[in-house]
Amino acid sequence: ALPISGISADGLSLLAAKDGYVLWKGERISVADIYTVDGDVDYHTGNIRFNGSIQIKGDVKSGFRVEGTGDIHIQGSVDAATIYSSEGNIIITQGVLGKQRAKLLAEGSIHCGFIQDASVVARRDVTVRGYVINSQISAGGKVHLKGDPALIRGGEVIAEDGIEANEVGAEQVIPTRIGLTDSDLQEATREQDAQRDQLETLRRELFLVEKKIDFLHLLQDRLGGLTPVKQDELQTARHKKAEHEKEIARLNKGMAGSFESVQEFRPHKLIRIHQYLYRGVTITIGNRALDPTSNLKNVRIYLKNNTIHIEPV
Repeated sequence: ALPISGISADGLSLLAAKDGYVLWKGERISVADIYTVDGDVDYHTGNIRFNGSIQIKGDVKSGFRVEGTGDIHIQGSVDAATIYSSEGNIIITQGVLGKQRAKLLAEGSIHCGFIQDASVVARRDVTVRGYVINSQISAGGKVHLKGDPALIRGGEVIAEDGIEANEVGAEQVIPTRIGLTDSDLQEATREQDAQRDQLETLRRELFLVEKKIDFLHLLQDRLGGLTPVKQDELQTARHKKAEHEKEIARLNKGMAGSFESVQEFRPHKLIRIHQYLYRGVTITIGNRALDPTSNLKNVRIYLKNNTIHIEPV
């Protein structure tokens, strides 16, 4: 615990060296930088909000919220509750039985025994020692399923850098979605969309310029010549036509190569299934999707040449 650092000028307040939880034990007042709940978070404690780390020695019951700036360590389980760490990690020794209402959000990583019927978002990794069932998982890093059974069944699991599990889906076909987001590919897609819009605008403008040139040529044939003003208009139109054609060619070339830098196989960005990948699982990587039509075993999945590849290991 951190000692009190001073007394206010009026002598009525004690000043702490940093934010924390005030403790009074015997004749000593101190400030702890970890807020500890000896049992469950329920109607006896109410919601917990603390500017620091939190340790809960029991469960977090349905309808309650635990919010801290540091790490949140829950030694029991989480029901239909909300757990939020604005700067740290969330560690749940047992697991989450969310009843479709649990929400876990962490600026760091999330570690727990199992996740069922919950929504989970982590800026970094999500590591689960048992299973993920009917849940929405989003990780800015990787999603690791470890131990036994290490399965994903139902719901959606999305990660930036990779997914690893033993099983995904089920023999009886339970709709399940797994995928990798790709910041580089998304940026390339946005750039290509912008180029496509620009290309469409240039083509419309070129069409109008060509129509004007055709009209001036027709006028020239009928009148046997053009006035100086019309000659200037024709020269300007021809110049615009040449510029537009040059720009259209440049954009077409740029669009053809805009994905080259992100299409190559990157070993750190893949989905690794050690045992079974069942049919009924939708796989997405970047802007590509694939639905395997048969059960597969021991495979890795990655994007190459803007195509999803599944290969045995």
